[in-house]
Amino acid sequence: MSTNHDMAFSFLAQGVDTMEVCYYLDTHKPSFSFEKLAALRDGIDRRENKDGKKITLGGRDFLLKAGGTSSGFPFMIRDSDFIIQFGEFNNPAFSVKFLSRSLWHKGYRAMHEEFLHWAIALNLIPRKRETLSRVDLCLDYELINKDFWEENFVSSFHRDCKFRNFGEDESYKFGVGTCVRVYNKSAEIKNKSKKTWFYSIWNGVIDNVWRIEWQLNNDYLKKRSIRTLDDFEKSIGFVLGLLCEYHTSLRTVTSDTNRSRWPVHPLWLDARERFSTLGMQPIKAASRLRDHYPERVQGIIVSMMGNVKAIAALTSVYDDTPPQGFQQTLTNINGQLRRIYDPLSWQQDVQKKMDKLRLADV
Repeated sequence: MSTNHDMAFSFLAQGVDTMEVCYYLDTHKPSFSFEKLAALRDGIDRRENKDGKKITLGGRDFLLKAGGTSSGFPFMIRDSDFIIQFGEFNNPAFSVKFLSRSLWHKGYRAMHEEFLHWAIALNLIPRKRETLSRVDLCLDYELINKDFWEENFVSSFHRDCKFRNFGEDESYKFGVGTCVRVYNKSAEIKNKSKKTWFYSIWNGVIDNVWRIEWQLNNDYLKKRSIRTLDDFEKSIGFVLGLLCEYHTSLRTVTSDTNRSRWPVHPLWLDARERFSTLGMQPIKAASRLRDHYPERVQGIIVSMMGNVKAIAALTSVYDDTPPQGFQQTLTNINGQLRRIYDPLSWQQDVQKKMDKLRLADV
């Protein structure tokens, strides 16, 4: 419980709320017929089976969707645990979404094993390891007196959005693709999702529950070498710690005009501490900036030399003189730079570039 702030908060739950996994399964000799499944799919009356037609496959009951999917898979089936898109000639052959309720009650590892057991029973044998395409991780808190608003967030992303209901802020989002959402989960359940089963996870708490949720998409995971569930478990705490520090953070507003110096809000400090209990193995990409610092600086210097020569040429043509020398050109450039230099804007602009570099490395 927070004691240093007007806002009191209690931690309720931590978990994976969404996980999408690609499975590279051998589809050459399954124990079912793709042709018969296609015929069954094409015979579905959409008016009578809006949610799909009930089928049994591999000892499990599913709803088979009429038609293919927008992502290019000819088949989609679903039950209470999974949404499974697949095709005989797709690569990967299966894209599986683990559904929220089962993730919270069973855990993603158990669901992964459950799916593989089902696939192998159908003679769909893995050809290589699974890859992650999306993961949503969240922390749920009961906030007795919410004391933050949009201006309390400091983010390296320029894209953000806010949702209000009857004049009250209910949701903040920063970033696109890989992003963070901070929102009133209690209101979302009542007004939209109806996932009242969360109340038991929260030990009976119903109102004033806010969620901090990080969504990591395929590109982000791939660039940081988080491909398998093992990779995820080893490094996800390290990644979330960097995101909480450099991507977006919740701050306590002060009179300081430099927002990056505002103190981190106790709620965010608590979230960072909880994420630090997860896998903390550094990701390979985290050292990318340091590894390539010399050549990146050298590349910028080479580019600068080209601009210095261009200025020398322009000055010489304007003054109708022989080519201006290097030292004289630098002296002229130095004088002009000092005339337009502004200490405040320099600090702010350099900070923005630092944040951008760190974010790219995160």
